[in-house]
Amino acid sequence: MNELKGKLGDYNVVVNEVGFGKPLGNSIICSATIGDDQVLELFSEYYDDFIRKEREAFEDGEDVEDVYLKLRQESFPSLKDILKKNRKLFEEVVLEELPSEFLGYVLSTGELLVGKKTYIVNSFLNIESLDDGFHCKFSGFITDTKKLLG
Repeated sequence: MNELKGKLGDYNVVVNEVGFGKPLGNSIICSATIGDDQVLELFSEYYDDFIRKEREAFEDGEDVEDVYLKLRQESFPSLKDILKKNRKLFEEVVLEELPSEFLGYVLSTGELLVGKKTYIVNSFLNIESLDDGFHCKFSGFITDTKKLLG
């Protein structure tokens, strides 16, 4: 595998919603550091909605296991609370249950600029907690933006 050259900001970034997690032969590894403030700003609405639905499912008597059991034991924490109290659990939730959603919300650049190439994120490899953020490693491929836009 190759390493992405340049900064992620030099590219349009999108998440491959259809083929996320499927292996690619010529993947390019990339990493980014994402601050807690960025996570809270861009991901809290989605995460808190996810937690609300999981809490409701539990209240309806659904059996829970794995990371969902851990979330229940932590009283289904909000994003703000889980970042303060149990960052390791947040890493597990993101890697095991919400990889494409997390990367989509925190990395996607929105409207594609034709003058830039596009980096398409295809899989989430690792997330590591830092003092004030997370270091994420993922893989994908680069394509010409004009091809995506047709």
